[in-house]
Amino acid sequence: MVDAHLTRVYFDRVDAATHAPAVEPGDDRFDLFDKIVEEDPFPYSDRVHLDFLELFDDARIIEVLQRVHPLHRAAMILAYVHEYKAREIAEMTGRPLGTVLSWLHRGRRQLERELWEYAEHHRLLTPHREASRDQL
Repeated sequence: MVDAHLTRVYFDRVDAATHAPAVEPGDDRFDLFDKIVEEDPFPYSDRVHLDFLELFDDARIIEVLQRVHPLHRAAMILAYVHEYKAREIAEMTGRPLGTVLSWLHRGRRQLERELWEYAEHHRLLTPHREASRDQL
């Protein structure tokens, strides 16, 4: 169980300390599923999205999560790890429900983009692309 007072203090401090914009330009336009379909890194797969996600073990997911804006990351952890509803997170943080929903939406989008960039940077997709070329 997450302490509501500590959660509020954390969000207040991160909010006050964060001077960078919470959203990078283009974050809301990036869609991981569309990108996977467009790039087609697993051309002979009928479960292409799952194949992509299986490239990431827990350590890689944590590494990628560290790149997500702290407010968005904390909101996602409360929602998806600790299973709090957005309304509960809003109450804990003292923020409007719309703000929490925005954090979750932007956090998911940023996480998607970071997953793709991590996979490209670490060449996780290269063996699959080369294997598909060899089959041609």
